[in-house]
Amino acid sequence: MKLFNAFTIVIATALIASWTGFAKPPGKGPQAAGHGKMSDDFRGVIHSLFASHESVDRSVDLTKTGYRATTTSSDPKVAKMLQEHVAQMASRLDEGLSIRHWDPAFAEMREHYDDMAIEVKNVSGGVAVSVVG
Repeated sequence: MKLFNAFTIVIATALIASWTGFAKPPGKGPQAAGHGKMSDDFRGVIHSLFASHESVDRSVDLTKTGYRATTTSSDPKVAKMLQEHVAQMASRLDEGLSIRHWDPAFAEMREHYDDMAIEVKNVSGGVAVSVVG
C-alpha cells in the first residue's frame, strides 16, 4: 500500500507540474495574458498601412504639456485606414490591453494611459492626436 501511495503522489506531482508548463505566462508572445490577440480586422488594417507607408506623412509638435501628432495621406483609402487604425488602437488601450508590449515606449504609455488626456480627431486626409500628461 505504501508503494501505491508513493506512486500516486509522484504521478500527481508530475501531472500538476506538466500542466503549469502549458500555461502562457504574461508577456510571452502575441497571445499572452494581458496583451489580447489582435483580430483579423486590426491585422488587415495595419498590414495595409505598412504596405502603403510611402504615402503617409506624419508630423509631431511638442507642446508645453504634451504633444500633437498629425498623420495624413493624400490617398483617401490610406487616410481612412489611418483613422480606422487609430480608433482600433484607442479601443485596445481603453479596454486595458497593450499595444506593442515589447516596445518600452508603448509599455510606458500603457502604464500611464489613465493619467493622460488624449484627444483623437479625424482630419482631412487622416487623424490628429493630442496628448496631455
